[in-house]
Amino acid sequence: MRRCLPIAFPGFLGLACALGLAVLSPGSARAAIVADLSSNRVTIQSNFTGTDVLLFGTVEPSSAAFQSGATLDVVAVVRGPRADIVARLKKPVFGLWLNAESRTFRRVPSYLAILSTRPIADFLKPATAKAAGFALREALPPPVEGNGTGEFRDAVVRLKRDAGLWLERSDGVRLITPSLFRATIPIPANVPLGMFEVEASLYAGDTRLGQWVLPLEVVKAGFEEQVASAAHTQPLLYGLGSAGLAILIGWLASAAFRRE
Repeated sequence: MRRCLPIAFPGFLGLACALGLAVLSPGSARAAIVADLSSNRVTIQSNFTGTDVLLFGTVEPSSAAFQSGATLDVVAVVRGPRADIVARLKKPVFGLWLNAESRTFRRVPSYLAILSTRPIADFLKPATAKAAGFALREALPPPVEGNGTGEFRDAVVRLKRDAGLWLERSDGVRLITPSLFRATIPIPANVPLGMFEVEASLYAGDTRLGQWVLPLEVVKAGFEEQVASAAHTQPLLYGLGSAGLAILIGWLASAAFRRE
């Protein structure tokens, strides 16, 4: 039996195409949710101050959950590229604050947004929400080694939240109609580059009825992208050019402020 695959197209045309695929596919009853993004690509330039990406979608009217009249909820999770994080604890030693202990957390999402139609605790059991990773603290895997990790985990979550890279919004997904929903994904100015994953899940109570996964790419564009590309593809020329530019700027500065 064929299954409807989550194919991403830009804009509302993408949602219409996805809906058509879901309806025409013999296995469309399994695809209880269909979603798309207003843009699958965010470009970063020197004047970038942040932006929003719209996630929109629909609940299949032919799905059993929709026809039963059950209360439906949508949870949208956005995860950025994963990287290792080292959390260090400083302690005063002879009047100086020095690193005393550290914990390493592997493959932590550099960006994480958890958006839902209402507080997740109102419709999911704690065990279900924990297994799905619907909490910022649960996004951190166990550290590589060491005990007493509570303060380290809290510190990482706090720093990520303060930087605007991790967030939870219990009203982040809005049901426009019983079958249509939308969510605004904030992209801060300090967003990391790379491939993101946008995951929209449909729940009826504690039961997940369907899921739709979309890619989102954050890249540099313009002059910044050319400089970054040259630094990686032609490091020798990039180094010589940087050194030459520094010498030129130094010479111009000395000539401008030279005393007669």
